[in-house]
Amino acid sequence: INASFISKKKDKTSTFNEFKNIGDSLQLQEDYNYLTSNLESNTTTTEAISILAEFIIAINNDNDILNYIQKFHCSDICKWCLQIESIDDQLLVLQGYILNIFYRQITSTNIPNNLQTALVNIAHCTNIPTPSRNGNKMQRLTYSDFLKLNNGKTGFHYALNIWHSSISGVSINYTEQILHLLIDLGNKRGNELILDESKFFQLLQNALLICNNEIRDCAKNEMDKICALFESKNDLIDNEDYLKCVILVTNDSAANKKSKGQTATKLCQETMSHMLNNLNKANKILENIIILQLALFLNIIDYYKPSSNELSSTISQLKSLLFQKDKSKQYSSMMDSLLHLIFAYLIIINKSMLNNKNTIDESQRENILENLRHFDKMGNGINDYVKAKINTAITEIELYKM
Repeated sequence: INASFISKKKDKTSTFNEFKNIGDSLQLQEDYNYLTSNLESNTTTTEAISILAEFIIAINNDNDILNYIQKFHCSDICKWCLQIESIDDQLLVLQGYILNIFYRQITSTNIPNNLQTALVNIAHCTNIPTPSRNGNKMQRLTYSDFLKLNNGKTGFHYALNIWHSSISGVSINYTEQILHLLIDLGNKRGNELILDESKFFQLLQNALLICNNEIRDCAKNEMDKICALFESKNDLIDNEDYLKCVILVTNDSAANKKSKGQTATKLCQETMSHMLNNLNKANKILENIIILQLALFLNIIDYYKPSSNELSSTISQLKSLLFQKDKSKQYSSMMDSLLHLIFAYLIIINKSMLNNKNTIDESQRENILENLRHFDKMGNGINDYVKAKINTAITEIELYKM
């Protein structure tokens, strides 16, 4: 067999494969046309639900058609599924499912004009809609089959996923709309809604950062509502992403003054309780959480309204942690500085409540002042609000007489 024969054989094989690929692509295009041919802007909602459900079932059963659409028709399919504008929960969760698969592959110039409005509607779909009595038996069965693939996800879940990956690319007005929607739905539905805590609070944090930079008084207007989220889910006080959000909205003296106070007081009490519990565990993994809890407590310390017994107990616990002889329990510089600052404030509160001047001895007083002065000189990572707190504490402890 000579080289010429082998070369001709390879050419024939290559040509055959090219024709086969063309044939496969034509077949996939035909399948795509078939799946998308029956939905138009005047299609009834009941028919649209059935068509979208059939489409979802088809792409779940055939990876080839799914990959083909992802490669060539992402923008088209997003526009296609949003032709019917309705607030029907069944339709919204179907649209959310489809957008969640194909949205990320489309360019900013090909985004459907009605996408932002659609996502807001989809986000309001916070229940898993069951098959309605509208439509025929086959349509209801098709939707039931979709629910098995949907795996218990709501429209809110899909909107959250899309916003989480695209929040930086939308207008400030739309970001503010997302922010208010997250806060309002979070307060209304609480534990039911915030299933994916990480994404929910990361998105909330990003929206807050954007809005705080662009919209004056945004944090002040939302402080109480964001603080109140913990009331339906108490363990949020140990959630790093939630703590960052609350710190953002309480990191401002004007925002704190505008608060009604009741929610901030509850949050203050719970934060101190969780913080002490975490400190006593002496677990390095919890250090970031503790630092955030310390920072939050410092922000809202003006709302701290402990009983005299509670305050005495808290001071005693912090005192033993700060002036302990056990060198194995060492804290990072930031954590140690925040602990000293909060301890100083508790001493000041104790003095004003009980006129008690014997909480600390002279050596402990000097130790606190030394730490506060060092903290004041750290510079990096300390905002003006915290620096003002440090200076106030230094002044008060300097005047603190034994």
